[in-house]
This record gives sequence, C-alpha cells and structure tokens, in this order.
Amino acid sequence: MPTDVALVIFLLIISKSGYAFYSTLGDILHFYSHAALHHPELIKFKEIELQNNSLSLPLVTIANFSTVAPPKPVAVLVFGEHARELITTEVCLWLSKVLLGDHKDFLSWSQTVEAVALAAPVTQEKDLSQWIQEWRSMILSKLTLKVLPLENVDGRVLWEGGDLCRRKTASDVDLNRNWDFAWHAQSRSSEMYGGEAPFSEPQSRYLRDAAGQWKPVAFINVHSGEWAVYTPWDSRESLGAGLLDLDPLVQKMGKICDCMAGPSGAISGYLAYGTSMDYMYARLGVKYPFTIEVYGGGDSGKLKGKRSKPLSTFNITTAAYHRRMLLQPGLNQKHHSSILSLVANSKQVEKGCFQMFNPCDENVYREVISHWVVSLLVMLSTIAAT
Repeated sequence: MPTDVALVIFLLIISKSGYAFYSTLGDILHFYSHAALHHPELIKFKEIELQNNSLSLPLVTIANFSTVAPPKPVAVLVFGEHARELITTEVCLWLSKVLLGDHKDFLSWSQTVEAVALAAPVTQEKDLSQWIQEWRSMILSKLTLKVLPLENVDGRVLWEGGDLCRRKTASDVDLNRNWDFAWHAQSRSSEMYGGEAPFSEPQSRYLRDAAGQWKPVAFINVHSGEWAVYTPWDSRESLGAGLLDLDPLVQKMGKICDCMAGPSGAISGYLAYGTSMDYMYARLGVKYPFTIEVYGGGDSGKLKGKRSKPLSTFNITTAAYHRRMLLQPGLNQKHHSSILSLVANSKQVEKGCFQMFNPCDENVYREVISHWVVSLLVMLSTIAAT
C-alpha cells in the first residue's frame, strides 16, 4: 500500500476514534531527526539499514556529549517491538522530551504531579521540576542511553495501513520470541511465532551484535497489554539468580505504577520463550534486566493498592540449571497469555485491539505517560547512581 494512502487510513482511524494525541511513524522519525539537529549536545539519531537496505531500524543515543569523559555505562531501551502497542513509543517520545529539557507540557499535567508524589517527596524545598531536573541530570551525566524508539518498523507500517491487530513483523515473526535463550518452535500462525530459528530476523541480530559491543549495564524492554514490572525469568516460574538486590527498585517501580512487580514467569500467569530479557540476563550478564508493561485494558495487572511480594519470596534458578532443564523432553508453553488468547478469539478483534493495548481517553493517556516516564527516570537515575 502506498505510504500516503496508509497515512490517510491511519489518520482516519485515529481522528475518527478521537485518539489524535498519538503519533504516526512519520511523526516519530521527524521528532528524532529534528531533535538531533537542534540538540547535538544531548542526542544523536540514525537509521540503521538492515537486510540489504530493505529495512531500517531507528537508533537514538542520548547522553551529555558536551563534556569529555571516559565511556559511560550503557542502558538499552527498546520500544515498539509489537506493532499494535503504540503507547510504548509514546512513552519513549515523552521520556526523550523530558531528557532533552522540553518538559513544560509534561510538568503542567496533574497526572505528572501525582506520579512524582509517588516517587519522591514534593516539598517547598524541592518541587516537582527540581525532582525531574535531578533525575535528568543524573541520567545524562552518568549513563549513555541506546534507544530503539520503534523496533518493529515494518509491522508498524502495516498497522498504520489498517492491520489494527498486527503484533508481529511484516514477515510474521514476534521479535520478542526470536532470541536463542529458551527459544521454542511455534506454528507460523501463532501470535508468538519466534521465526524459523533463533535470530532469523535482522532486527534481533542487530540488537544482539550491538549489545555485545555496548555491554549494557541495563536492558529495559517496554510493552503494553497489562500493567507490570518484570525481571527474569520470562521462561521459568522463578527468579533469576543474583537479582535479589533489585528488590528495592522493583518495589518502588511497582508502587509508582500500582501494578504487578517481580519475576515474569512467576507472576504473569504465562511463560515466554526466546525473549530478549532472558537473553540479556543469561548470555550477557546484564545487571539490570527488565521488561515493563505500561498499559492493559480493563486495568489488567493493576494491584489497586496492594503490594507486590518481595523478590526474596520467589524460588531462585541459575542460568546453568535452567539451560539443563530446557534440554529435558516435553518443553511446551503450558501457559499462554490471557490477553493474546482474548485477541485471537475476539469476534470484534480489530475494534478491540487498540483499546486492549492502548489508552483511548486522553486523561488515561496522560496517566500512562506521566507514571511511566517518572518510573523510567527513577529507574535510570538509580542505575546511574550505582
């Protein structure tokens, strides 16, 4: 479908639904290319050409480039891995704006005031803007952020062309099932089809190779479909060994989002095989491996004032033991995401997909953006301070 026709369809979908606060693919790319031109001291942007230049991958680097300093620890953030999860890229855009100092609108929202109050004491001595500035300064001075604002570009193109339930890439692969740790063969028709083999997809291969060079201290993969803060394992009902020190940060994140927080396979209700988080933790030894789920229709994952269990209450499994168990016969996905099942079985699937993964009301949109931007500022500044 021609790009201009796809854009018209996308705009009709958004405007008819009243969701004009969302950005198009063109908006996203324009924002980052424009920002890199006007803030070269803080941001760099390039489109990585993949697969003989038939596929591109936007890469953003955010840091304080105005000072000469030794190489800083790298934090990798991935957004837009599943095409229909538009809200994840919106979180990325607003986080980028705040880090670049363009946060006047963000600070004017009542939802931002609420989010900061959950994360830090706002007093006469230290107001909202001062907390934002403190977190921002810590991150920019101590970390280099490598950001994929929209990993699944070709899937997003199909979504904007009217394929509103599109999760996978244009080649029908779920990029978050395409990694070689605990990879599991699936039918191509499955929403969780991880490709013909691990790293069959150029996006996964690029991120694997780049992460091997960057040696990140943190990896944060951002999704929607529920509200949650997850640590490894995705592929086992236990906590990854050596992650107990993350508990204060996990609990704080859970408080800000009022949502589930802990090892994914133990609290989500389903197991996920071949994910990037498990790979980064098990293969590269990333110290701060996270997946966050920023929104779920019907408040899926919300705790409504309850507290998440401490990480110390979960069984702990080492990577070596987990690998041995994965070699045992009978590996199967005995759990399936209730969200994916609901999408697959819905009679009005295209009508429901947007609402299931993205807020439709602008006030809820602002709640999601403010709470997760603040959460990411807290997370990244905590990592930067260690």
